[in-house]
Amino acid sequence: GPQRARGSVIGNINDVEFGIAFLDATITDSPNSDTRIIQAKITNVPRSLGPAMRKIISILNPIYWTTAKEIGEAVNGFTLTNAVFKRETQVEFAT
Repeated sequence: GPQRARGSVIGNINDVEFGIAFLDATITDSPNSDTRIIQAKITNVPRSLGPAMRKIISILNPIYWTTAKEIGEAVNGFTLTNAVFKRETQVEFAT
């Protein structure tokens, strides 16, 4: 499977527009188990929005899906989509 994932996040949080933020992730196999380790970083987000970003961790879900370790006949999203995948999501919380 892929060892790297990249994406962009566009939007605003609490009426603070942050333009385009960049998501960069590296994926490695865990040496001690049948799992994968994902380390992700989102850049170009105002520091004041850092705590709010923790509440929308679900933006990483496509990375989990596309890079999941394949075992037997169970394939990940990367294989399933032939490496062509785009996701657009809008999340809104009532306040």
